Amino acid sequence: MSVDSSANDDGLDAAPIAALSLRRELARKGLHLLSTVVPVAYAVGVSRGVVVWVLAFALAIAVAIEVGRSRSRRARGVFHNTVGGLLREHEWHGPSGATWLVLALLDLTPVVLVYAFLLALANFIAALGQLVFRSRT
Repeated sequence: MSVDSSANDDGLDAAPIAALSLRRELARKGLHLLSTVVPVAYAVGVSRGVVVWVLAFALAIAVAIEVGRSRSRRARGVFHNTVGGLLREHEWHGPSGATWLVLALLDLTPVVLVYAFLLALANFIAALGQLVFRSRT
């Protein structure tokens, strides 16, 4: 994986330029699929209050992580060593997609929940399709 040459000497601010490997892409899509828990929980009758509290807690954690990685070299290093391999290039220097996803799910309107569910499912199925077609070439 090549690294941006404008990175600091410690390499923590470097953004990978190469595309994610299929294994990492599937892991990323698996996390997207995990987000379907929210619309499913709401659809099966989990109260709006419980869903909001869980999402608010998740958002608080996500914001704490984002602030930590933007202000602390050590936190950024831990974050990048833990999940950095799943990040898209634009997520290295800004909020991750997971933070935006949690924020969007807090809307809890039926349209947002249905779209979130379908998008996560379609995204995962597309990754599986990529796996199948890649193995045939």
